[in-house]
Amino acid sequence: MIRRLIIPPDLFIIFTHPDYRRQNVGQQFMDWGLAKAEELGFDFYLDSTPYGRPLYEANGFSYLEENINHPKMDNPDEAWKNVEEKVGPFTFWLMWKATGQKSEEIQSAPVSK
Repeated sequence: MIRRLIIPPDLFIIFTHPDYRRQNVGQQFMDWGLAKAEELGFDFYLDSTPYGRPLYEANGFSYLEENINHPKMDNPDEAWKNVEEKVGPFTFWLMWKATGQKSEEIQSAPVSK
């Protein structure tokens, strides 16, 4: 018997250029991604930035976990220090939506053990 490991597709990162925000561009990407996940039968997981979280929540995603990132380096050079000063710690939220879940449905996230 041959078993196949199915690895869901992974789209690394998408941002909407500031000139195009509030023009439904993000929702168009979301509609495409949700349709593709539904077609393939995959739950949809994503990391949300503060800018994207309202869009994901409006589309029925559930909050799973907060991730605060503060990259460190043992011997930072000046370029690293400049970026660290400008960016500082940043927060992402892991979010999830089940296959077949409608945007208006409230659902608890799966618990891993």
